[in-house]
Amino acid sequence: ISTPGKDPLRTAAAEDKWPLPPARSWQLLACVVLAYIGVYLCRKNLSVAIPIIQKAFGVNKAQTGQIISYSALAYAIGKFFFGPVIDRLGGRVVLLFVLLGVAIFGALGALAPTLTGLTACYTFNRFCGSAGWGSIVKQTPGWFPKHRISLALGILSLSFVFGGVLALILAGNLAQWSGGNWRVVMGVPSAILLIIFVISWKILPKDRPAKP
Repeated sequence: ISTPGKDPLRTAAAEDKWPLPPARSWQLLACVVLAYIGVYLCRKNLSVAIPIIQKAFGVNKAQTGQIISYSALAYAIGKFFFGPVIDRLGGRVVLLFVLLGVAIFGALGALAPTLTGLTACYTFNRFCGSAGWGSIVKQTPGWFPKHRISLALGILSLSFVFGGVLALILAGNLAQWSGGNWRVVMGVPSAILLIIFVISWKILPKDRPAKP
């Protein structure tokens, strides 16, 4: 029986007990790992698309390098900007924003008629994606007891590895299947991310109110 006015999840965490049934906790962890992998699908695909983009627009490496430069700056700015936002709004809300934002700007980038348009879309893609790691780290500790948090975060960090590898495999296959169409390489991962957005929206629990 829980004491009135106390949060049973926080009480369980303080006592080093599972705040949720273990199977549910691992399910939620798998969901956010999938979500972050999805963000990487729309990030690392650029490295495969760059040579094709150079041919399509008739530009050199220095010109396409601007995409990487501007997007990296936006990513760094986003890290500072979204930290307080995540603390204020919660991890789930921000993660859903990340998934939807990255998917939208990824799709818009695939439709961009100019290199400048592609650069702008990919820059906003990275800006939205910069909140991804903070939003999943914000949620994860609340699903596990203290003696399992390090393991959970270790598994969570593997999303970097899996995301990078799967993104390159997917982008490479898309380039081959499409006959070297950079719009396919940049656009299809966004469709996959929209599916992941729906999965995350349905599975992830609402954020608990911040402790006063």
